[in-house]
Amino acid sequence: METQDTRSPYVEHKGLKVIFVSDESFSIRWEKAKDKVTPTWRIRYVVGLKEADNPNDSWHIVAEEMDIDTFTFKELKPSTRYSCYVRAYDEAGNMTQYPGLDSYLTVTTRKYDRAPKHQDSNIKVTETTPHSISIQWEKATDDVTEAKNLKYWVVIMEYEAEDRRWWIVHEEKDICTYTFTGLKADTLYGIQVEVIDEAGNINQYPNNTGYLSECLLARTEHECPPTVKNKRIEVTEVKAHSISIKWEKATDDETLQKDLLYQIVLKEAGNHSPGTIICKDKGICAYTIRELKSNTAYCIEVDVIDEDGNGSNYGGTIVTTLEDNSGDTMAPTVLDRQLRVTETTNQSITIRWDKATDETTLSSDILYRVGICNDDDPFDQWHIDREGKDFDTHTFRNLKPGTSYSIFVKAYDETGNMVQYPDQEAYLTVSTKKGDIQAPTATSKHLNVKDVTETSIAIDWKPAKDDVTQDKDIRYVVALTKADDKEDPWRIVHQGTGFHKFTFKDLKPGTRYSFFVMAFDEAGNMIQYPGLDRSVTVETLSW
Repeated sequence: METQDTRSPYVEHKGLKVIFVSDESFSIRWEKAKDKVTPTWRIRYVVGLKEADNPNDSWHIVAEEMDIDTFTFKELKPSTRYSCYVRAYDEAGNMTQYPGLDSYLTVTTRKYDRAPKHQDSNIKVTETTPHSISIQWEKATDDVTEAKNLKYWVVIMEYEAEDRRWWIVHEEKDICTYTFTGLKADTLYGIQVEVIDEAGNINQYPNNTGYLSECLLARTEHECPPTVKNKRIEVTEVKAHSISIKWEKATDDETLQKDLLYQIVLKEAGNHSPGTIICKDKGICAYTIRELKSNTAYCIEVDVIDEDGNGSNYGGTIVTTLEDNSGDTMAPTVLDRQLRVTETTNQSITIRWDKATDETTLSSDILYRVGICNDDDPFDQWHIDREGKDFDTHTFRNLKPGTSYSIFVKAYDETGNMVQYPDQEAYLTVSTKKGDIQAPTATSKHLNVKDVTETSIAIDWKPAKDDVTQDKDIRYVVALTKADDKEDPWRIVHQGTGFHKFTFKDLKPGTRYSFFVMAFDEAGNMIQYPGLDRSVTVETLSW
């Protein structure tokens, strides 16, 4: 006679474990039941749910399936308590309930905190150059925050560097494009974009995992030298002591044509030395080489260099100066060859001189060349800042503050005879005024932690002082990162003027954070609290 199965499935631990909770769902897990008659894979599980605090809500079965040990309740209400159970049935109908008969697991959904959404999480590269990458992405939407108020963080990392670290390089609302500049040529970069709603919820492009592998990879291009279609130097005039040349202007993918630097190299033909750079100037396409020997062959070369230092060569040409049959060997005359400084600023020097006279050349036809050299830069070459007729004053601009410069002026008659101010072998030395190069100071660069909670850290610091910028105009930048998460980028969480306390909010409980503060004057000089390359680390309280 067959024995009837009356024993319920057996479970050693009947607890229900919550493994995930959000504002509209939660997931549970349990230990699978065993039975002496029914195979494990044939045991049937029934999942029940009700609102715990709603007397009008009754129990309802939300799932009935064999051989499962997890379940996710979906489409729930935010901030709501729910009760749930799981029942395991064998094939005879015997039942065991988790967590126990007449007992239930109670779970409260989180407050509404859904992150912004994007239909397409991809980041697209729209342009690359040797030193820039341009990207675009689809704008996100949010159920609460308006699209125009969604904030985007643009994050980059040198992907193949030994010490890989994400950096937030831009933060702005309502954008979908960005161009990274100042990058290294032929270098692989990892790129992410994060969108943040007004509640601080974050979603990420290209996805939301945050791992190093989950980012856009883009490589900058090889450096390209300026382009010259016609690499020919044209000789426009030859005299006994001068040669005039011209050439076609170059173009460049990044550097503006007016900012391309041209240098002219001169040496006597047959001389195997590298030659001498006699001119270095931007945006020019013609030049007159002076003070040459008569009846002498010269080799002339022209190079063009972009702002990144990439160069192209126009090749060389050999030109022979004419015989000197003029009979005019007298240089112009100047009674006082002193150069007088009339004004200096941190970026300019203005000089004046007496005009020269000549026995054969009219004063209005005497040519002046004004040259300058940076004494503090051993690699700086003499270059002509201005060349023209009939002027006696000049202002050198765009100079470096607090820097020493040497200056000369040369006057030429029409034959090419020359007189130099202040003397044939001497130069006027002038220093620009010092700019604001002094960083702000603080009596103490200690960051004081005033209060710590589960989700916030409050700090303050001593206000900085500056000898030029007023206290109210000193700009403070506050940065934060998770101390134990190498993939978490330093984030600029706040910046502004005239404040010296701040509270980091919406932090994770029981998490260590590192932070620092930077103070900038109006010239961009900076000090960091608590010190350069240093930060303060504090752990938030646990729940």
